[in-house]
Amino acid sequence: MTDSIKQVFWASCYYGFLLLFVVGTMIINLLALVAMPLVGKHSARSILRWVSYQLLNFYLVLMETSGALVTNRDILRKIDSASGGLLIISNHPSMVDAPIIFSRIRGLLCVFKSSLSRSLWIGRTTRMIGHLSNDGGLDLIRDLSDALKKGEKVLLFPEGTRTVSDGVDKFNPGYALAALRSKVPVQIIRIHSDTPILSKKQSKLSTTRFPCTFLMEIGPVIQPGRHNKVRTLNREVESWFQAGIGNKVPGTIRFLPCIENRVDSGDASTFTFMVPQDPFYCHGHMPRNPIVPGYIQMIWLRELLQVMRDSPELQLNHLRWKFLKPILPGDTLTMTISFSARSNKVAIRNSGELATQGLFVIAGKGET
Repeated sequence: MTDSIKQVFWASCYYGFLLLFVVGTMIINLLALVAMPLVGKHSARSILRWVSYQLLNFYLVLMETSGALVTNRDILRKIDSASGGLLIISNHPSMVDAPIIFSRIRGLLCVFKSSLSRSLWIGRTTRMIGHLSNDGGLDLIRDLSDALKKGEKVLLFPEGTRTVSDGVDKFNPGYALAALRSKVPVQIIRIHSDTPILSKKQSKLSTTRFPCTFLMEIGPVIQPGRHNKVRTLNREVESWFQAGIGNKVPGTIRFLPCIENRVDSGDASTFTFMVPQDPFYCHGHMPRNPIVPGYIQMIWLRELLQVMRDSPELQLNHLRWKFLKPILPGDTLTMTISFSARSNKVAIRNSGELATQGLFVIAGKGET
């Protein structure tokens, strides 16, 4: 199948499945209208949460099966299995990211835009389920704190709306006040997206080049008691987001962590970065004792070279690699790439000790 035919197929799937999703939410909204008089408020809330979860999961399965959407949403099951109240903080690049999170965390509540809570399309459903409106001011802080104290998991986008800038917009620190009042952990999720679809930068009816990729990166859990001031909690959360999303790399980057420092010296460049605490590529790889796979380290090299040479399609031939020491989530690494007429080399050091070394050729360039 040629690329142009694939694009037409994926665009058709996108619009068709989006229409099914909208119709499904309208049906759920009608269900919300009749559910409470029939079964009571508590039972109606449980039913609507279950039905909404199933609809969102069904929509995502359709999109992923068609190939129009690529996600790693299964890593969110870790959050789904967590017990007790939890405030989930995430950036918000697109209208697609919220359904992705909802499709893997059952019973999740969300702080919605006030316009959605009043809409005929989905307003009754959001109110019946217990979602919160962001126009509540101090009432919102109180309601959010109460929900967290009751053991609810609540998703909040502190930017207040979909991201406008290339990184993240300024956070409203109200979430930090609610977290301190309720004394619950704050779970951070960073969403990496390579598409403008359903973002502030593009019309809702516009399409894009497929497949669209949304990758979830589970960040640290900030435990209650670690901060006693709203300002310091918000500063830590904002800094974590800025450190990762502010990385100036093209949208094709999939596995490379945020580059913290780069030093160029002659024909060599050295990059410093930290492996995320819970990277998606370690899930299922040596359970209970995760290590970074060797092929991921090779992908890091390829993606760095794509950035250095401004060539997103660049590919490599790996001649010889030695993996000397394990690399673990949370490790701080330096990767040195050197070029010469005889060979191109890469060396990865973990806390100063050589962990990996290799030789490579840039495919199609005749370099050695």
